[in-house]
Amino acid sequence: MREIAETIGRHLNVLAVSIPAEQAADHFKGFPFILLDITKSHADTSGCWTGSRSTPA
Repeated sequence: MREIAETIGRHLNVLAVSIPAEQAADHFKGFPFILLDITKSHADTSGCWTGSRSTPA
């Protein structure tokens, strides 16, 4: 996530700073998509786009 923020900041010519995880929810409350769990593996999410993912048993 840090590399993404730094890249966006660099391209927009704005400073990207690190904040403690405890403050992240309050800091980004206007951007709920940022708080999504992005730690899923490719195998867990690949069917989301193709509709080919089978339902777990």
